[in-house]
Amino acid sequence: MAANPAARHRRWPVIACCAALAFCVCPPAATRADTLQEKAAALVREYERSSKAIVGVSAVDLASRRMIIGIRAETPRIPASNQKLLTGAFILARYGGGYEFKTACYRRGDDLVVVGAYDPALGDPKLAEEDGDGVYADLDAWAKAAKRAFGDRIAGDLVLSPPANLESYRHPDWPTNQHHRAYAAPVAALNFHNNCIDVSFGADPARTRPKLVPGVEGIRVVNRVKIGKQNLWSLRLSEGDAVATLRGTVTAKGTWPLSVPVNDPPMLLGRVFADRLAKADVALGGALRVMGPIPASAAMTPLAESRTSLADVMRRALKRSLNMAAECMLLRAGDGTWGGSAAVLEGSLARTFEVAAGQMSAADGSGLSRRNRASPAAIVKVLVGVAAREDRDVLLDALPVSGVDGTLARRMTKANYRRRVRAKTGYILGVCCLSGYVVDGSGVPKVAFSVMANEVPAGKAWVAKKLQDAICRAIVDSLE
Repeated sequence: MAANPAARHRRWPVIACCAALAFCVCPPAATRADTLQEKAAALVREYERSSKAIVGVSAVDLASRRMIIGIRAETPRIPASNQKLLTGAFILARYGGGYEFKTACYRRGDDLVVVGAYDPALGDPKLAEEDGDGVYADLDAWAKAAKRAFGDRIAGDLVLSPPANLESYRHPDWPTNQHHRAYAAPVAALNFHNNCIDVSFGADPARTRPKLVPGVEGIRVVNRVKIGKQNLWSLRLSEGDAVATLRGTVTAKGTWPLSVPVNDPPMLLGRVFADRLAKADVALGGALRVMGPIPASAAMTPLAESRTSLADVMRRALKRSLNMAAECMLLRAGDGTWGGSAAVLEGSLARTFEVAAGQMSAADGSGLSRRNRASPAAIVKVLVGVAAREDRDVLLDALPVSGVDGTLARRMTKANYRRRVRAKTGYILGVCCLSGYVVDGSGVPKVAFSVMANEVPAGKAWVAKKLQDAICRAIVDSLE
């Protein structure tokens, strides 16, 4: 069971200072803003001249709430994974930082029922490693509880019950030619192991031996991989995930694991749980099946429950940009459908953070859809609002830290700028964005910012990143 996020995350002090104190510590706001505006404008002009991309920038001083940089700040752009910041703010506004995702097991007559509510972290390998547990820890605890309730045999079915049925496990905007990529893994109310199977090969020089994690007896593996001079292989799952076919070549030295998305997340969870029941010497007499929501009036006896803190889910979504975690946050805080949840997000952020009409429109929660739009000013407006919340550390602590971790581990690594930026990166073809906070030497957020580049030439995202880093360094320098 996840720890209380309040106990695991350091709280950041509330920012409060009077105008006189601000004037004494740093140059007058107008002078500072003028200087930063000029530097940022010059950097943007040079970048746009050489790249032909289009950039929007917004930066707001958190103490005074004054804009210190504004360049096409109110023009909506494709945010890519910066959309995850809006999704994180959305679920904070709906449920608060202490929220926990829950997945529970029940007995209903002769059936064993699993009810889920969009927890993306069940069996998550990264969190399991941090906790010192295996990916099967929760399912093994469920199996023990089932054995106490049913004995050595479950006469009925293993039933998987989501609170609502998604029209599709993948957003309709996501390119079908990318569905085999881990970043486009499907999303459901019942998930396991990021809805992916990790495949690796042993170092046996005589033959290939695929290893699948999680191990699923219900999936038949057809191994057509041969020993060769290079690691060039693929795995394709059948539509119902019943057959996994591997093709290609692998060197005798073995390979790093490859994460391959499944097509039916609830069935992956069900198959793995059935395996863990068997390992606990509990036989399943009936079938494995997915059904719709169980009526509230149904008589069910609670057996076991797993919980994941929002802080942990937020960290998985933001530090390494796990798309399926962001989508689970969207669907849980919304109405359980793609379109409906996006509409609820828009309304919630408009009310809670006073985002201006026309400044934002949402399609999904992760930013993989190209129909998402947000202006730099809208993103900064949300970031300013989050920084004023008592539970802001749930989002702030989940952000990558410059020169330290996540997707900023290799950016702004010099001593003056290391740990001074906490921000979310964002990239899809033609889009490169960075939004978040510049903090002082003690880690207190001082400036909320957003730098959004669209129409970025193919293969030139690194140039946009250089621009973003230069603007961040200028903001850091202005705080000294």
